[in-house]
Amino acid sequence: MTLFLSGELDLASAGSLRACFEGLDARFRSIVVDLSDLTFLDSTGLGLLVQAQQRFGPEFRELALRNPLGNVRHVLAISGVDQVVPILTDPQQAVAAG
Repeated sequence: MTLFLSGELDLASAGSLRACFEGLDARFRSIVVDLSDLTFLDSTGLGLLVQAQQRFGPEFRELALRNPLGNVRHVLAISGVDQVVPILTDPQQAVAAG
């Protein structure tokens, strides 16, 4: 399953993504969050992505982030989230996962 995010992932919008993550049932073994159109990511968004990784791991699900660009990629790198949640940048790898 692929989730496409756009705009900002921050305190104001994180609730929608959290609800989406909570609504996913066990039949979705691979979850890709496409960040191609995300323009802003704050600490609330970062925390949500890490929480999702921790939640899905025990359920034997895979969570990956696809194609973060610009500031979003920078925030993932300086926070270390890119070391916790796999980042897909190779187009063939991203197609196979999503």
